[in-house]
Amino acid sequence: MELKGRKLLICDCEKTMALDGRALARACGEAATGGEPEVQTQLCRAQIDNFRAALGGDTPLLVGCTQESPLFDEVATEAAEAAGVGDGPAIAYVNIRERAGWSKQGAKATPKIAALLAEAALTIPPTPTVSMESNGVCLVYGNDETALEAAMQLASRLDVTLLLKNADDIVPPRIMRVPVFRGRVSAARGHMGAFEITVDGYAPASVSSRGALDFEAPRDGADQQQFGVRRGVAARLDLVVRPPEDLAASAVHEHRADRHLARLGGGSGFAECQGHGRFTGRCHGRKPDRAHRCGQAVAVARRRRGPYICAP
Repeated sequence: MELKGRKLLICDCEKTMALDGRALARACGEAATGGEPEVQTQLCRAQIDNFRAALGGDTPLLVGCTQESPLFDEVATEAAEAAGVGDGPAIAYVNIRERAGWSKQGAKATPKIAALLAEAALTIPPTPTVSMESNGVCLVYGNDETALEAAMQLASRLDVTLLLKNADDIVPPRIMRVPVFRGRVSAARGHMGAFEITVDGYAPASVSSRGALDFEAPRDGADQQQFGVRRGVAARLDLVVRPPEDLAASAVHEHRADRHLARLGGGSGFAECQGHGRFTGRCHGRKPDRAHRCGQAVAVARRRRGPYICAP
C-alpha cells in the first residue's frame, strides 16, 4: 500500500500491537492506494528482506517504526551501494507503537495510527529563514552592579560597552575590562546585528573614580558612533543585553515588546510579563500603575498605546 506517494511498511512488533491492515487502509481513506498494507511481525530481524525488497525503485518509504531506524538506514545504505544507485529512495519514520499501539486503548487505536501515518507522509516545504550577521558589538544596558557583572562576563567573548542608566554607589572595578558610560537610551531601532541607538545624558566614567563610579559632564543626543568609534564613521550595535534587574519599559525594551506581545483573549489588548519572562493572563486588564502579583514578581501594570506592559 502507498500513502500519499510513499510505500508503507508497518510492523506489529512481534504481535504486541493490534494492527489490522484492512481497517487501517479504510481509515487512511483516499490517501491510500494499492490495497491494504501487509502487517509485518519482525521487520527489523526475521523479515528484513521484506524491507530490502521495498527499497527497489525510486518510491520513497514510510516505515511505522522509529526504534530501529538506524538499522533500516544502514541496510538502505548497503543496498544502495551494492546497486550503485547513490542514496536510494528517501525514508521517513513514524512512531506508531508508543504513541498509539501500546497505549491502554491500543486495540481501538486504528484511527490514531492512520492519522500518525498521514501526518508523517506529508511533504512539508522548507521553512524560510532570515540570515542575521553579528560581529559581536554588544551594549549592556542596566542599572547597577548586576549590569557591570554581566558586562565583565561577556567581555571575553564580545566587544562590550556598558551603559548605566543609574550608577549610584557602584564600586569601580579594579580592572576596567569594558568601557563604562552613564546615560539613558532615548531612541532605539533595528534588529539583531543592526541596532542603532540614541543616548541622552551620555557621560564616560571618570578614570579617577575612587569610592564609587564617577562620571564626566553629560551630553545629550550622543549616538552609537561615540562608543569608541570616531565621529563620521557609521557603526552599529549587534546585540543589546538587558540584565534581569532592569526590566522597566524603555525604548530598547519597547522595541522588543512591540514584536513579542502575546494576545490574551477577548480582543481587549495585549500583555507581557517582564517579571519572570513568561506570558500570563494575570497581567491583563489591570489599570495603569496598579500594583499586583505577577507570577513570581510584584509588578506594576503600565499602559503604553493600548497594550499593558508589566514591569517589576
